[in-house]
Amino acid sequence: MSDQKSNMEKIADIVRAINGYSPEEISNELANIQTRVENVIIYNRIDKDEQIAKKDPNSYKIKVVETLHAKATIEYTELYSAEGSEYQTKASLFGRLYAMDQQLRELERGIKKDED
Repeated sequence: MSDQKSNMEKIADIVRAINGYSPEEISNELANIQTRVENVIIYNRIDKDEQIAKKDPNSYKIKVVETLHAKATIEYTELYSAEGSEYQTKASLFGRLYAMDQQLRELERGIKKDED
């Protein structure tokens, strides 16, 4: 029974953390992701041409991040322009931010290896 309570306390901590994020913090994270995407495109010399992109796995990864970023930006705009389930939207946004961060970390590691 104490394990269940412990798990519920962990869930409550997560909910409090999500609810504690301000619109400015989320906006800053979205802006940071956009900057990182632009840097990865420049440093990895990712070509936006569809035919070239099909042959480059990094082009696919950056396209996924760009798509996630667009969806997250729309969610963010909707979250702060209308009433709704703020927690659910924030949780979804954080999921997208995490996914983008993981993809960008992998791409950025490739940049660092090339610099060494």
